[in-house]
Amino acid sequence: MAKKRRKTWEKEWISKKRVKRNRLKHQKKRSWKKRIRKKRNKKIFVVSGDI
Repeated sequence: MAKKRRKTWEKEWISKKRVKRNRLKHQKKRSWKKRIRKKRNKKIFVVSGDI
C-alpha cells in the first residue's frame, strides 16, 4: 500500500517538474521573440534616422 502511494506521489512530482520546465521553456521562447522584435524596431529606427 505504502509503495503504491509513493509511486503515485513520485509520478505527480515528476509531472509537476515537467510542467515547470515546460513553462520555463515557453517563457524563454516568448522573451526570445520579444528580443527579435526589439532588434527589428531598432534597425528600422536607424534606417529612418539615416534618411
